[in-house]
Amino acid sequence: MGIFTELHQESILGVVEGFDRLIFKGHFNSMFPKGAFDYYLHQRGVLLKDAKGSFEKETGRIIEHAKHAADQSGRPFIYLESAHTHASGKSKEDMARSIAEQDGVRTYALTLLEN
Repeated sequence: MGIFTELHQESILGVVEGFDRLIFKGHFNSMFPKGAFDYYLHQRGVLLKDAKGSFEKETGRIIEHAKHAADQSGRPFIYLESAHTHASGKSKEDMARSIAEQDGVRTYALTLLEN
């Protein structure tokens, strides 16, 4: 990616690196040492009994941010609860590409969620 960013540095406002999407199937407890989840919660000041509510609150914050970003961009907001829609069987990516093609969207902007 270094060559691309060097060639187009005048047009680039920022770079975000990371995974686009990860899908885990099954159990992945072995990926984390014993106590890792407790440590994660402790670092964020969340008691285990409050974890569900904390995760739901964070999910809500992310959804509201996405709604705001869509509204600011004049784009629709469609929330899908799973990787595939039950009605069509299409993936989220397929749906996004279909909407972009239908609406003539050729570029996109990324708005970062602040802490």
